[in-house]
Amino acid sequence: MWASIKGPSADLYTRHRYILERLNSEGRVQVDALARLLGVSSMTIRRDLRELEERGLLKRVRGGAVVRLLPEDVGYQLRARRNRREKQTIAEAAGHLLEPGQVVYIDSGTTCIELARVLARRASSGLRLHVFTHAVNVASALAGIAGLTVHQIGGEIYRETYSAVGPLTLRTIMSLNFDLFFMGVCGVHPERGWTNTNFPEAEVKQVVMERAQRTLVLADASKWGRMAAAHIAPLGKVNAWIVEREPAPGVRDLCRGSGLQLFLAEELLNGEELIKEVR
Repeated sequence: MWASIKGPSADLYTRHRYILERLNSEGRVQVDALARLLGVSSMTIRRDLRELEERGLLKRVRGGAVVRLLPEDVGYQLRARRNRREKQTIAEAAGHLLEPGQVVYIDSGTTCIELARVLARRASSGLRLHVFTHAVNVASALAGIAGLTVHQIGGEIYRETYSAVGPLTLRTIMSLNFDLFFMGVCGVHPERGWTNTNFPEAEVKQVVMERAQRTLVLADASKWGRMAAAHIAPLGKVNAWIVEREPAPGVRDLCRGSGLQLFLAEELLNGEELIKEVR
């Protein structure tokens, strides 16, 4: 299929897409091989790799590039400041999906704490929910609010995310059932799926997914194309991804082909029919 993209037709978007797809399938790409396959100069390929690295989509190495893994967990406060407006928009849209009486699980993470703040405001207007979470800060943000029955899942506290992990956490979750799971992730990759920077939390997410009727990911567009060490699930294992904007051209169609629905936050905030579809 790629024979036709050589020469003038190999525009920037097409080259970048080809490079990333080849990288996803092989784990490594070489400058000279890409230049030959795409019919462009090695200098052009090096420039493409530099631009893709600046976007966090790969890591350049001598003679080519490799898949870029996200680093281990960085400080929570630093992550909370990144893309905060986008996270707030996503959380506001997610809050519109809730119906009275539902049993909801809220994950740990900086977008999920924004959702907790949205729920706190909505509860003051009459929303009634049962909320479960292993995130200490999420439970703290919701505790004592009329209309919300808050259940704190216990276990060993993972210090980078203020969340409980370990055998006690997993055993407790396995005894419960949820209508909706709002999940946070560190990366979403077209081939490698949903990933996280640490294994204990990835294990918690997997167990909650098993107990939930529907799983909705809350993650901003910067997570697209990124991959962390801990695998959570394939792309299509999640029901819907709520994001502030389409991460790149064609991502919505790619997600749909995997069985995942992608919803833009602004669309949900303005479209009652879309809200019904996500529910």
